[in-house]
Amino acid sequence: LINMDRKSRRNQNSNSMSIILCILKALLLISACVTISLAEKYYGDYQVGIIVGIAAITILYCCVSFILDIAIQCKCREQRSCCVVAELIFSTGGFCGWLISLGTAITISLRTGSRTTQLFGWIGVCCGIEVALFIAMIAIYLTQWVGYYIRRH
Repeated sequence: LINMDRKSRRNQNSNSMSIILCILKALLLISACVTISLAEKYYGDYQVGIIVGIAAITILYCCVSFILDIAIQCKCREQRSCCVVAELIFSTGGFCGWLISLGTAITISLRTGSRTTQLFGWIGVCCGIEVALFIAMIAIYLTQWVGYYIRRH
């Protein structure tokens, strides 16, 4: 009876973490779309192209991740630990990409004239939000991975 109670608590905790991760991914998706719409006017610059490219990759990551989360929840919950490692790796890559975008947006904002400074400041804010969201996702995936590792050993 105690073992069954632990399993039900573990599943409930896993479900709440999945909901939190889906909310974070939805926020990532929204912020990436806002970043693309802000940077659309200056797409000719290669540095802005880097920001837009990373935003497009983030949108692709969020869509694929949503589909995988739904498939895993429906079909094979016990294989979740393998996907956590993959999500951790991709989240770390997204974090690095948005950190580069943040630096690029700040550099453009400081280098250009007053008419584009405010726009690239807002793009920098969106990039900073993306960095913070990816840090939160990395923390959750790392916590889940350590939990799976401890339970296995």
